[in-house]
Amino acid sequence: MRASYGFARQLGPAKVTAGLSIGRSDYPLLYLNSGIYGTYIGPRDDRSIYGDLTFFFSDYDYAGFAPTLRLRAGHSDSNIDIYSSREVSISLGLPALPPPSAPFSSGGNALGSRQIKGDDPCPSSICTPWSA
Repeated sequence: MRASYGFARQLGPAKVTAGLSIGRSDYPLLYLNSGIYGTYIGPRDDRSIYGDLTFFFSDYDYAGFAPTLRLRAGHSDSNIDIYSSREVSISLGLPALPPPSAPFSSGGNALGSRQIKGDDPCPSSICTPWSA
């Protein structure tokens, strides 16, 4: 499960988003592959929690791409020690900018409503005609 929050105020030139991820994985049968048949170890239970801060620099876009800086920290614990891990990372990225907000609007269903022109093959349940 993941929750994130985008702050309304920018931090200098950056739009800041904070996120928290919590996870649990259950593996009922775990075999260690040693030799022809392997050895049954037992069930495996993993739990993880990760937090991150993402800084999006939309003012520095070039050809539809803008830099991001992501700081991430967290850990995954398992009842089998070799599957436990800790992470602290910094990553840089160049994701594409989202499309301009003009041709889209929020609608009444969970998927939102997309405004369209002409013969766009968009299902009528999620699309509304575009008006100039």
